[in-house]
Amino acid sequence: APLLLWGYAKQAEPRNLPTHWAEVNSIIVQKEGGKCGESNILFLPWHLYMNFRFIGNIVATPAPYYFECKVISGTNMEFGGIYDNSAESKSRAVEVWLNGKGDSDLLVNQNIKYIVLAKEVDCQNYNWLNKNSKLRVLLDSQNLILYEVLK
Repeated sequence: APLLLWGYAKQAEPRNLPTHWAEVNSIIVQKEGGKCGESNILFLPWHLYMNFRFIGNIVATPAPYYFECKVISGTNMEFGGIYDNSAESKSRAVEVWLNGKGDSDLLVNQNIKYIVLAKEVDCQNYNWLNKNSKLRVLLDSQNLILYEVLK
């Protein structure tokens, strides 16, 4: 309990998100006419816990708590060579979509209208998104790439 007073030995400190996060959120909200409704954002890389450079620590992705539209983000626990994903159907569907490099109807079935790729950890493994004809880059910033799903 004493470590609570000092942010768990500085493991829990407030951090500001890079300004590009606000820019991406603003673009999405504007494109959605001010309200997200049923539109979803897929946040990648697909990891529940990641090391974000601006945080400097491994944390659960802040995306679901930051963006105004509903975010589908990684639910997979990874520790060393152990990998486990939740039994949630959305998570399983995303993994199938990612393993097939976009070769399924996930985006339509889950009403995903935007993909946000954080330029962190293994983001280079997602370069295939740039070749997907169903996606268009709306913003490519220092920290994030925002894709719009084309109809």
